[in-house]
Formats: sequence, C-alpha cells, structure tokens
Amino acid sequence: MNIIGLDCAAQNQNIGLVYANLVNGIINIKEVKVGLSDIIPILSTWVERGPCLLCIDAPLGWPMPMTTLLGSHSAGEMLHSDANTFFRRETDLCIKRVYNKNPLDIGADRIARVALSALNIIDRLRQEVGHLPLLWSPEELSSGGVIEVYPAATIISHGLNGTGYKGKEQDKVKNRRELFENLGSRTVTDVSIDYLVQKEDAFDAFICVLAGVDFIEGRSIAPSSIETARQEGWIWVKAPS
Repeated sequence: MNIIGLDCAAQNQNIGLVYANLVNGIINIKEVKVGLSDIIPILSTWVERGPCLLCIDAPLGWPMPMTTLLGSHSAGEMLHSDANTFFRRETDLCIKRVYNKNPLDIGADRIARVALSALNIIDRLRQEVGHLPLLWSPEELSSGGVIEVYPAATIISHGLNGTGYKGKEQDKVKNRRELFENLGSRTVTDVSIDYLVQKEDAFDAFICVLAGVDFIEGRSIAPSSIETARQEGWIWVKAPS
C-alpha cells in the first residue's frame, strides 16, 4: 500500500509531503517534498502509482451546529449555542476526551483557511486522477482514498509528547529527531533523516503517514456516528492501548 502524508497549509510553499510504501509491516519513505509552488503534479503522480491512502493534516468539515445555525442567521441576531458546541466538531471533542488535546477550532481560528486549502487540493486532485473518496473504515480502502489526521494527537497516541517540536530552533529540531527515533522503529528511508527532521512541515507529513498506518492496520478510533462524521469530518488517530 502506498501512503501519502500531507501537512496542509494555506500557502503551497508551507505544505509538506511524504510518499511512503507499507510492505510487510515496514514503512519505506521514498520521497519528501517541501516548498513546491504547485503540489498537484507530484501528488497526481504518486496517487497514480497504485492503491494509495492520502492522509491530510487539515479539517475537512465544519461543526454541524455551526452550519445549521449560520444557514438562517442574520446580523445582530442571537446564536443559541455555547462556544464549544458551535466551534468544535464531534471528532475534536473525542480527541479532547481521549487524549486531553484540543484540536484548533475550525470555526474560530486561521485553521479555517487551511481547511479551504485542503478541500481545494482534494478537488483538484480528483479532477486529475478520478474518484478519491473519504474513507470511514480500513475495509473501504481498495484503490485509494482520503482520511483526515492530526499529527500532535498521533504522537500523543503513541505515548510521546505532542508539544514542543514545532519551529526552526535547534531545540525543536532535536525534539523532532528524538520523536523520529522513538516513532520510526518500523521505518526505513530513501531520503535524509536530517532533512526530514530539519523541516517541520516534512516531519508532520511523516507523522501523517504513521496515522495512515494506524488506520490501515485497524488501530484507529472510529466515529460513534458515521452520519455526523460524514458531515463534519473525522480525525483518525490510534486508540489507547
């Protein structure tokens, strides 16, 4: 199985991409890309190489209460909802309950721009390669599909610290290297590990790949309501051991 990790951003030059193979339980990192002006050509090439799971670090939907209430809202009127219900999806609340980690509120933060970028990427990619559905269980993964992931939660789910590794400072680079040493026991790489840990966007894309492996191998928390997940999106993260 081919796995693509996509650390999304509002601007293409800040997007990290990792292309890997999962064969007999071993993750082989084949290519890493950061700073491309247009990611669709390389993504299309990777997806067309065979069955592929695309793992995107970005929200792919909005909270149902928000979409319902805003549809009929006029300026100055009361919104009858508390902030957590209005701005957070069921999957965000699940991550908080299980791992005490709050994903960024899709409706109340700049992450919304990242979400729009991700949806645009998916749409453009579908125009190039054809059907590429969102997946709701590993059993649906045949020719290919897309899942939403969250690197910080994936790191925590593997028993490590999901904070303090972002940034260009040397202590942050050191933290990323230590995380790779702990998380990469099943990983071989055709690219420089130094490059992977120097570039935080590349490193997050690598963590997206790990989240994809958890999904493929059936270790991820599944939504309690598929109907809600189909509307709001769902973060696939490993269940507690």
